[in-house]
Amino acid sequence: MQSRIQKYRQSAARAQQGLCFYCHQLMGNDVTAEHLHARQDGGTDRRSNIVAAHRACNQRRHASEKRAALSPGALAFLALLERISGVRAE
Repeated sequence: MQSRIQKYRQSAARAQQGLCFYCHQLMGNDVTAEHLHARQDGGTDRRSNIVAAHRACNQRRHASEKRAALSPGALAFLALLERISGVRAE
């Protein structure tokens, strides 16, 4: 039986036409549920707070302990710039 988060992830992936919320590339089976407003910061498990993202994009958003996590919009913009330029920012 699927959890509520799994159902929301699948629903988000369908609504996003199989494209990652951040990099806008096809996700295939590499899909995770991403909370737009993190649970640790008071976000909820509601459908409106869940999007589908590549595991790497999700992890990248939260990767650095030296800086605050990127906002969803900032990571999406960064992914777009990288896609256009062909250069990955670190």
